[in-house]
Amino acid sequence: MTRSESNTHTHFGVPRCMQLGEIWTVATTSDDAFESDPMALYINDNKKKSLSEKITSRISTLFYYCMWYKNKSIFTIDGGIAVVVATLVQNGPKSVTQIIQDKLAKWFRFILHSTANAVVQRRSKECKEKVSKMIGGNLGDQVKGMIYIELLATSPRQQGHGFGTALLDKLTTIADQQAQSAWLVSSNVANKTFYNAHGFETVGTVLLGDESPDWGKEPVIVDLMVRKPMSRKL
Repeated sequence: MTRSESNTHTHFGVPRCMQLGEIWTVATTSDDAFESDPMALYINDNKKKSLSEKITSRISTLFYYCMWYKNKSIFTIDGGIAVVVATLVQNGPKSVTQIIQDKLAKWFRFILHSTANAVVQRRSKECKEKVSKMIGGNLGDQVKGMIYIELLATSPRQQGHGFGTALLDKLTTIADQQAQSAWLVSSNVANKTFYNAHGFETVGTVLLGDESPDWGKEPVIVDLMVRKPMSRKL
């Protein structure tokens, strides 16, 4: 029995808006969950992070969650052992705060990129360019009217309890209520069946590492997946 099924603790396992006090746990969950992500392994040349790299990664993750706290929809389970981050459709122009935060995030990414080694810089650039082209070519301007599921993570020690399903259902319900499509980028083929089961279909694919002679492994498959709102399905 998972905690969400317990009769005595029914508040556990239920998605709730992230609280500021959960940010450290949420950052830990995100870092741990994506440590073995194929895209992350490719960018980092399949090497384990050093202590200094782990510290830098944690600072980076904390920074982004602090930035996202007010501008994105973030839901957690049980204090942050599972988390989903999404950008909902915005009506009207960005606020001054959002513009400032966007500039800060851009500056922070530049600092991280410029301090990384040459391999990480080259592969990060490859990833950004290929994924951006895939999104633009398949979604175009319609992306502005879609919900973007930016991140979905469950602590490796807590996986298998349906937390990811509960969080994803939270957002797809919002999408259905607003009659909007949702999209995401998945860099782990092992998750494809999971997303398919929730109505997401692959509309575009790119390969990372297929032109990198120093990679020496199978190319990393990155899928662009879209889910149409249930209200519009035939």
